[in-house]
Amino acid sequence: MIKLKKIVERVLKEEDPDWDLYDDLEETKNWVLSDFASRKRTKRKTQAWKLIKFNRLKKIWEDFAKYQGVRDERGLDEIIEQLKINFLKIYVNTELMGHTQADPTEDFKEYGMTEKDENEFGDYAVDDNGEWRISDYAITPMFNLLLKIRKADTPEDRLVYADQMLNVAHQRSDLASWFVEGGSSSLYKLSGIGEEEDE
Repeated sequence: MIKLKKIVERVLKEEDPDWDLYDDLEETKNWVLSDFASRKRTKRKTQAWKLIKFNRLKKIWEDFAKYQGVRDERGLDEIIEQLKINFLKIYVNTELMGHTQADPTEDFKEYGMTEKDENEFGDYAVDDNGEWRISDYAITPMFNLLLKIRKADTPEDRLVYADQMLNVAHQRSDLASWFVEGGSSSLYKLSGIGEEEDE
């Protein structure tokens, strides 16, 4: 099992910890638990999920390869924000599904939920194919890259780290489908951008 609490503890011990990211993580956890608790009232059976639009992603990456710079900084920021949101949901899902050293039982109790609800969480945190949106594999590398993105000084550096996050996702087809429209197929196309210019 992965040690998510150890990751957070390490961040908090840093000389200049990213408190905003820690707050975002807590807010995401609260949203996930609140949304799950209200599922019977809202009649929505699974977790809401939004993907990065591939055409916009592709255009920004193509511009970067061609001009060695980011021309659509706002678009890049929106992509990074969606990367963060989706990653934090996967992070929280992984913890609430009991795939970390943390015991999620108290979290469910805090929202007035029972052991039965806790056992049903897996039916909520699924993708369109019924696969759990959790990852033992990607949490640590993606968390570290997200920290680098947030500390980067230039949009070009942010794009490079975002690209590395997508490379982590690309290594698992289920992960890729949780971040970008078209999943692995889209990320395969993205990985070839710029190769023609190098030839």
